[in-house]
Amino acid sequence: MTDFFRDLELYDYLRQKILPEVVEEARAHGNELRFWTAGCATGEEPYSLAILLSDILGPEIDEFSIRVFATDVDSHAVAYARRGLYPAASLEQVPEDLRVRYFMPVDGGFEVKKSVRRLVVFAPHDLGQRAPFPRIDLALCRNVLIYFTPELQRRALQLFAFALRSGGRLILGKSETTSPLPEHFAVEDSRLKVYRRRGDRVLIPMADIRGTAPWPSLSSPTRSVGPVPAPRLARPAGAGRNGQAPGETSEQLLLDLPIGVVVVDRRYDVQAINATARRLLSVHSTAIGEDLVHLARRVPSDTLRTLIDRAFEGASPSERIEMRSLEAPSGTSRLLEVTGVPHRVDGPNQTIDSAVLLVSDVTPNEQQEAQAPLAPTERDIALGALEQLEAVSEPSADSAQVEEAIRAARTALEQFVSSFDRLDGQLREHVDARRQLLIANQELTISNTELRSQNEDLLLANEEAQAAMEEIETLSEEQQASNEELETLNEELQATIEELNTTNDDLEARGVELGEASDLLELERSRLAAILSSIGDGVLVVDQSGRTILTNAAFDQMFGEAGTDFEAEDDQGRPLPRDARPQRRAANGETFQSRFVLISSNGTRRQFEAISRPIDYDGHASGVVVFRDITERRGAPHPE
Repeated sequence: MTDFFRDLELYDYLRQKILPEVVEEARAHGNELRFWTAGCATGEEPYSLAILLSDILGPEIDEFSIRVFATDVDSHAVAYARRGLYPAASLEQVPEDLRVRYFMPVDGGFEVKKSVRRLVVFAPHDLGQRAPFPRIDLALCRNVLIYFTPELQRRALQLFAFALRSGGRLILGKSETTSPLPEHFAVEDSRLKVYRRRGDRVLIPMADIRGTAPWPSLSSPTRSVGPVPAPRLARPAGAGRNGQAPGETSEQLLLDLPIGVVVVDRRYDVQAINATARRLLSVHSTAIGEDLVHLARRVPSDTLRTLIDRAFEGASPSERIEMRSLEAPSGTSRLLEVTGVPHRVDGPNQTIDSAVLLVSDVTPNEQQEAQAPLAPTERDIALGALEQLEAVSEPSADSAQVEEAIRAARTALEQFVSSFDRLDGQLREHVDARRQLLIANQELTISNTELRSQNEDLLLANEEAQAAMEEIETLSEEQQASNEELETLNEELQATIEELNTTNDDLEARGVELGEASDLLELERSRLAAILSSIGDGVLVVDQSGRTILTNAAFDQMFGEAGTDFEAEDDQGRPLPRDARPQRRAANGETFQSRFVLISSNGTRRQFEAISRPIDYDGHASGVVVFRDITERRGAPHPE
């Protein structure tokens, strides 16, 4: 974001609907309000959110614990945002009443008041490898996901799904959606890209460790091909002085040089810029990839463009430019000396692909030259004495008058020389005193700068420690959630084991019962077999399908090899139909008594009587047929 309250429609929605609801919900959990603006760039968005909160809560703001976490992958952008100093152009969307209450005019620009700055915690943070902040009520991540790969988009959304409270809001850019992770976000306003978190809390995914982009090398400059998602701004004093890798030394020297350095390409686009150049040229935007001629509004554009063009032609032009600066005292101007240096790429052609502008403030030197006093010389003193002598050198003057004039001139000259010596001594004393004061002032300035740098380092360390504590708290909550899930799984496994033990006991008991029933059934089978073997009549037991279940020895002896599939005839010598056979009728469950004739292999005709009753055999419906050989009783009457 490059302006305060960018997208007024969204901020009106925040003021009228979201923030009042969030404040009411916060009263239920200890008046704690926690917000997160990811990809905050130079800080306009988190400050705008803090201003809205301050305006809504009013006198009640001291009753709430408020934290607006503002993070960005670029530590230089975070350092710039932490200072809270912005040009007037950034406040064009801010209503006049809010500008008066929450900003202080500072030399043509504006500074965010401490009452707002104390609500915002700035910290470097990479969504690709850092843990999120927990218990967040509202997260803003606008125009950041569009620069991510699909895998990194999904990870970022998983971070927000973990960080947000149940029902917490997520606001994305106009061309961004939660489609990589739809199961955890419900649409609240599709046009403004406002989503609410839903479902169970997710665990934090594993991070992909990636390096950050270094300061652009002058030997291989990069060309800007579009908007830069993460601006490179001046590094704050004292930052990155310990634990630097050898490859970062040149970058740090460029950032901390007391002379402004700007690298531009042939399109005047800024490829690199240090903090001193930003201050001297009054550049307060992201700058990287933007046109320097239009960014440096206080510098004459024609002069600046001519310097760059001449540098690309191979010259090293230098120009002194008078300009107004935010940091110059009111009513005064600043004199800058800008020098253009061509940068050639190593190779046979030695082509110039970029120009380096060196910017220095020469205002103090000009003021000292203009204010240097002119000390009187011996010639001036001699001329004064001669003028006095000429006044009395007329021909009419007598010798007494001449001598008197000479004595008076000599006396005046001696007094003048004495006075001059005294004044010269005083001047020397004043010069020495002034030199000592300048040295003391320089020492105080250095001490003050060091103290300010140390204070900024302490503030930065405090905020980073605060952010680290939040990450530790997040990881602790994640570990606690994992432990709770493991405890739940353990309890479920114990319950499953108990159920398996109970089932096993039931199966064992059922196995014992089945064994006893099997023994009893086997005993009954033995008894039945003994009974059947002692019966002289043939016995056949069939099931419903006609399949033979049981026969006795008498049956096997009667029908021999034919078994149950014997061909029979009636008394008139006609073959019995298949459905009229005794075994088929018994399978149908009929109760009957019939006779039939069976012709043996030697041609002997034997007559049998079949008596059938349906029975329940081993839990199934069956039919039993008793066969009797009545050949000897052939003359006996046939039952009806």
